[in-house]
Amino acid sequence: MIPSITTPSTPLITEPSTPGEPALGVNRKAALLDASRVDTKLTSKPALRTHDDDGALIHCIAVSTYCCKHGRVTIPPKIALAISGFSLTEVGDSSNWENAKRLRERGPKSMAEFLRGGWKTEENKFWELSPEVDAERARRLVDLKKLTEGLDGLRAY
Repeated sequence: MIPSITTPSTPLITEPSTPGEPALGVNRKAALLDASRVDTKLTSKPALRTHDDDGALIHCIAVSTYCCKHGRVTIPPKIALAISGFSLTEVGDSSNWENAKRLRERGPKSMAEFLRGGWKTEENKFWELSPEVDAERARRLVDLKKLTEGLDGLRAY
């Protein structure tokens, strides 16, 4: 006899997805979770180590470089991010998201034209940063360039 693959060979014990739901035991009766029973079975975890044995602090850094394309046309990352709703605004200001939605509502043909260079002549350049923000971005880019050059230099090791 070949058992059905839809019938479990042993009774299922289902656990709740949240503590507020009752657990179903083997006898299929609802039972509330008893946290004290669970706590005694947990093993203590070691404390998070922030330093190596010799006292050195270990840092983990990731640097991403983006190249956004529409077909063979390269799109500036600030354009690609802005039309997805990501751009710098004041807290609570949703104007960038509204502008991105209006741009996408023009339809696929209009969006393709925009991505192929139409952004250069667009009147509402909502993706442009204020001069203060752009100056800060440029200042930080200098430090980031030093970091990426240092990380690139480590590739030889």
